[in-house]
Amino acid sequence: MLFRSLIVFRPVYLYVLGHELMHVLATWICGGSVNSFHISSKGGSVRTSKSNFFIALAPYFFPTYTILAFLVFVLISIVKDIGEYVNLFIFMLGFTLIFHFIMTIEMIKKKQPDIIKTGYIFSGNLIYIVNILILALILSVLFKEVSFGAFLSSSILKTKDIYSIIFTGLF
Repeated sequence: MLFRSLIVFRPVYLYVLGHELMHVLATWICGGSVNSFHISSKGGSVRTSKSNFFIALAPYFFPTYTILAFLVFVLISIVKDIGEYVNLFIFMLGFTLIFHFIMTIEMIKKKQPDIIKTGYIFSGNLIYIVNILILALILSVLFKEVSFGAFLSSSILKTKDIYSIIFTGLF
C-alpha cells in the first residue's frame, strides 16, 4: 500500500474541488441553482435546487482540469503564437486526463452517493462510454490521423454485432 501511494500520488483535495465544480456547472446548465458548496480533502458536497442523472454523474464524464487546460491554451493562443508549446499542451492534456481517469476509478470504488443514487450498472456503463467518447474526441482534435466519426461508426457496428450475437444465442 505504501509503495502504491508513492507511485500514484492522489491530490484528493484538488480532485474534489474539480468534482464539485463540475456538479455546479452541470446544475447551472440544467437551469438549477446552487444552495451550498463544501470541499475538503475528505470529500465534498453541493446542494442544488434540482437533480438528475446528468448533474449527479457530470464530474465522472467531464475531465475538469483537461477542460481547464484546453481553455487556458486557447486563451493564450489568442494573444500569442503557441506553436512551440504544442508538446507541452499535449502533455498537460494527457496528464490531466490520466488524473481524471485514476481519481474517477478511486471515487467509484468508494461508493459515491451520486453513483448509488443513479445505480451502479447504469452509472458504470455510462461513465465508461462517455469517457471513451471524450477521449476519442480529444484525440481526434489533436491528431489528424484519428477520426472521431470513424471511431463512432466502428463502435456502433461492433456494438450491433455484439447484440446480434447475444440475441441469436438467446433466441
